[in-house]
Amino acid sequence: MTHKEYAPMKDGDIVRLKQPFKPAGSDSKIYCYGIIAGIVNDSPETQILIRLYDFEMANVYRDCYDAEAIYSFRPEEIECCISL
Repeated sequence: MTHKEYAPMKDGDIVRLKQPFKPAGSDSKIYCYGIIAGIVNDSPETQILIRLYDFEMANVYRDCYDAEAIYSFRPEEIECCISL
């Protein structure tokens, strides 16, 4: 898979996660959206780097160190949503 196959997705886009995601060690919050932080074309598979996003509160998930944690998803695990 190449980045060109996922050209409609770009850094800053808000995407919908196909399966709800709960960060390990976090409170009970479950995330259904993310913001693309980058696209890595690494053999054998492309990875989409995501910052978890709370659509209702309009904020990005922060871990226990108050950093915007980044998670890796496969392209088939997300749906393109809207561009910022």
